[in-house]
Amino acid sequence: MMNVEVDENGFIERRVINGMKKRKKRKSIAEDDENCYWRVEYERYKNKLLHTGLFENVLSSLIIAMHDKLPQLSVSSADVVCYGLGAFYECKDALCQLVLLELLCENAMFSGKKWIFDPIFSDVEKNILVSKGWTLIAENERGLRLASVPTLFYMPHCERELYNNVLYANRHSTFLNLVFFGNSFKVMSDSVVEENENLTTFRYLLNASQLAKELPLSNTSSFGEAFYATCIQYFFCDAVMIATFLGRSLWQVSLRCMHALSSKTQKVLRPSSLIITNRRFLPKPGPNIQYKFDLTQLKCMPYTHKPIKIRRLGGRNPETGKKVNQRVGGGYKFDWLWISFRRIGPTDGTFYEEKVIEVRRDGIQTAFIALVAGTRGRRWILATENMKAGDVIKTSCHLPRILIKAEEGDSWPVGALVPGTVVNSVELYPGCPDERILAKNAGTSVIIQKRVDNRVVILLPSKHELRILPECMATVGRLSNVNRNKEHWGSMNMKRRMGIRQGSGLWHRKDGYCGRKIHPLPPAKTVDGPPGPVPENYSVSLNKRHMNALFVSFCSCSVRHTVRFGMHLKKEELKRAAQSVEINPKEEIILQAPYDNIKIIEINAFNHSDFHILYKFRTNRPDGIQISPVYGYIKPGDGEIFAVEFLPITGIPPFTDRCTLHCVALPKNYSKSTRPRDMWKKPVVKVMAAERKVIRITYLNEAGHLYPKSVEAVYDDRDDD
Repeated sequence: MMNVEVDENGFIERRVINGMKKRKKRKSIAEDDENCYWRVEYERYKNKLLHTGLFENVLSSLIIAMHDKLPQLSVSSADVVCYGLGAFYECKDALCQLVLLELLCENAMFSGKKWIFDPIFSDVEKNILVSKGWTLIAENERGLRLASVPTLFYMPHCERELYNNVLYANRHSTFLNLVFFGNSFKVMSDSVVEENENLTTFRYLLNASQLAKELPLSNTSSFGEAFYATCIQYFFCDAVMIATFLGRSLWQVSLRCMHALSSKTQKVLRPSSLIITNRRFLPKPGPNIQYKFDLTQLKCMPYTHKPIKIRRLGGRNPETGKKVNQRVGGGYKFDWLWISFRRIGPTDGTFYEEKVIEVRRDGIQTAFIALVAGTRGRRWILATENMKAGDVIKTSCHLPRILIKAEEGDSWPVGALVPGTVVNSVELYPGCPDERILAKNAGTSVIIQKRVDNRVVILLPSKHELRILPECMATVGRLSNVNRNKEHWGSMNMKRRMGIRQGSGLWHRKDGYCGRKIHPLPPAKTVDGPPGPVPENYSVSLNKRHMNALFVSFCSCSVRHTVRFGMHLKKEELKRAAQSVEINPKEEIILQAPYDNIKIIEINAFNHSDFHILYKFRTNRPDGIQISPVYGYIKPGDGEIFAVEFLPITGIPPFTDRCTLHCVALPKNYSKSTRPRDMWKKPVVKVMAAERKVIRITYLNEAGHLYPKSVEAVYDDRDDD
């Protein structure tokens, strides 16, 4: 046994060799594996993604995008394409994104091919990706990849030029195969407009932002900037609409193609759903949403009568920071007082009494406010016209059998008050939010008219009538500060001190001040609860150049050019109808040797418009290619089958053979009983330029290769009429 020296206290003495303590040799983190630290971080992020719920949120959103919205596609073999992942061996955000991508690829939904590219990948990172089954893209394709099968494009925080290239490459029928995980199209489109970029360069991104459905992600804050402002986007519209709509402007889409689209797609494309607004002078966001103060902190704190410091927005959206309301800005600095618009009392016939302590002005509310105190504490309410300090007000939610005549300042349900009572702060429906309460401005009031069919009819200040439930609470009396609308501002500086910015000075639509026609009032509207969901509108922001172009085009249509403008619109409509004819095969017919026998190929044509299509089929070599039928009509929503007969060829076949389908849409008032061959001689057909759809003929030898080109005569597909 080894002798160990122990001191008098029982501790082992440490020997010192050459004046230094003998230390144990430290081992490296992983002597046999240089990737040990990276693997530890990989497993840590994997466990974090599984426990925080982000992976389940992403997977459920992808299931909605791939299954519910695209049931016609085969999603069992979806491919995955990843662009711009970053140096995940050094950057933790890129490593976190890679871990999420690997977890998604373990699901059976993405069992297809996996492609990845980033020019900054190192050799170590490439070896790791190859070991995990990824296929490295050899050359930089700049996002121009065609998605022939359902494909998930994993592109978090990539450049908008890369997104635009992916949309451009799949601008035809393959557009339904795309599902994106990355930044929002709408946010990138807004940045393009704000930075005054060339809209033509990003036109596919701008148009796709109107069609894409976004599924936001939750639980992303714990991962830093790895998944900040990311979402899942897919397209719910029809392939016909996308192929027509993506590559052009919103107002250039032909409404004659609507019958081929689904009801949801027609809802998107209807003219009433497109709002054309100026980029700088945006409209106000609507009533009660003026973006003056950020009130989000009030949702998570109890009520208090003490002054609160609220962040002033100045007309900007608190989430995006964009200027939304142009008429808000500046103003005095003051503390914000929390006003309690709703008064709730007992329902057993008793009262809840409060005493008025103070009546004063407020920097936000136009009416005076009153500080009241009761057994539940203090609060601020809107003061009525004759309310003063020392008054005692009552509140009750009881509906008595006999109607009562309440005193000013008391709060009762509208069903408990006698007809003719003047009230304010009326609930639109029981328990409605503060934004839905009626008569809150200075000097306003509502009159109780009558009771009809268990509803109380009230008269608004605008002389309109509403039928509300009798349980809706209201305060008796008219609101204070009656002469508010008669006050003289003095100057624009006074308005600016109150937080009101100067107007733009542009032309505005006439209102009642300029005189109007007297229309009869609408019937009383019945309100039983909160309104339904508002249909989504798709806005189109235009810069100054586009607004000027629209103004010039509208002003050029004077009265003396009305007929000519109508004829031009009709001609353009017929032209779009002729362009809607679809043929299959579209561009090319491939034939393979030998050519000593007759070959027959079928060509299908379908009319997607609401007009009759007059057609004629031509070929540049009529002695060797025969088509049947040559002339005819295609009814709306119907098709035609053409038989193309290729006669035997001796020697090398020509390289310039082609078939051309000429289409013209006929007006609805023209008779279709005329022979199609004679209809081409009519003036109405000769004036319009026929739509030409050319199909070229490609000849292959017995080995499946093209013949060597030689000098041949070029035939013209001229008419023989």
